Amino acid sequence: MTETFVKRARRATQRLSASFAPGWKTRACFLHIPKCAGNSIIEALNAACPLHERASWITVPETRAAVAAQLGGAPEDYPEDGPRAAPLFAHRATLLQHHLHHRHRVVSGHFLFDRDQFQKSADDFKWVTVVREPVARMISHYREEARSGFVQLPFADYLATDMAYQHATALTRYLGGVPHLSPEGLPNAVERATSNLEHFSLIGDLSDLQTFMTGLERLIGRPLQVGHERPAVHPMPDISDADHARVEEMCTADREVYAYARGLMTAHLGSPT
Repeated sequence: MTETFVKRARRATQRLSASFAPGWKTRACFLHIPKCAGNSIIEALNAACPLHERASWITVPETRAAVAAQLGGAPEDYPEDGPRAAPLFAHRATLLQHHLHHRHRVVSGHFLFDRDQFQKSADDFKWVTVVREPVARMISHYREEARSGFVQLPFADYLATDMAYQHATALTRYLGGVPHLSPEGLPNAVERATSNLEHFSLIGDLSDLQTFMTGLERLIGRPLQVGHERPAVHPMPDISDADHARVEEMCTADREVYAYARGLMTAHLGSPT
């Protein structure tokens, strides 16, 4: 509790200071793909938002709890990567629409890209996101879910689950606007994801986060201070060569989307390192 209080006090101080600084150049909508340093970026954006403006974070626990209250069951019955993800993402889409319509200064969270919402908000908001090398991202996702108790299987057994398939296709799902992906829908989802990437004003890669942050500062016209939020604490799993090859195969679609995103970074930031 003390750590939470200190963080909130520090953020309030930063926002108070931001209230007397020159105004932002634009409003920002940050699509947070899981395990891509999004919490750190959101904290930095929110801290730079003046106190008299709204910084809206579509958070995981609150949205799961809201859907559970509406449809029944417990919040943990509605994970982003489970078969009941559709109502969760539908609820988040409603929140996204509300925040964009009311022109909050910053809107961020684990929501799916929605081309209609983008088109309606394009005059006011710059959409940004960060991607990550898919194999490393999937392994990090496993570690996070193991830490939180959503996965209680050894890594080799986890790879045979639907959750692992959803993790392996996270970039495709979030950028393609698909709450739960099946192999049959994968080709169309990849096509949508790569097409949707064209609408982002700024794309970053976790491997070079500083370059993204520099571009984000230039985009919004404000300095940002990035910490390191919620690092994975579950130990690295033992991964055999065969399992690693399997992960690479499972991530084929996301690797295509990732490569496309990396290509677009040249236009946004110059050639990434």
